[in-house]
Amino acid sequence: LPKILVIALATFFPMTIGLIEGFAAADREAGALMRSMGASRRQEFRYVRLPSALPRFFTSLRIGITYAVVGAVFAEYVGATSGLGIYMATQKNSFRTDLVLAAVAVTAAVSLLLYLLTYAAERLVAPWASTPETRP
Repeated sequence: LPKILVIALATFFPMTIGLIEGFAAADREAGALMRSMGASRRQEFRYVRLPSALPRFFTSLRIGITYAVVGAVFAEYVGATSGLGIYMATQKNSFRTDLVLAAVAVTAAVSLLLYLLTYAAERLVAPWASTPETRP
């Protein structure tokens, strides 16, 4: 549980700020049009605000996912009995810098893989957000 809390704290703020900015960036005219056509707040959220927030959500998810991997290794390093963080600490104490660097390479590879998977998820969930015309 403490390791999960460390990861949750490391990823909470980038994700929250990304979602808040995404919801705030929704097109006000589209929301007004929906309301003038008699849409409920739920429909306005579903059809205007949520699609507008998804690109920023995935951007903040990419930031948060890298923080999560680093946070997990740090949490293992500080208070675990097994895992990559403990392995790195053990090898450091044994003066095996080659194995420490190998563990760092594994951590970097996992971070990169998860980072790239967010692009695949974005293409599936929000295909309009991944087109070159809409990217800044």
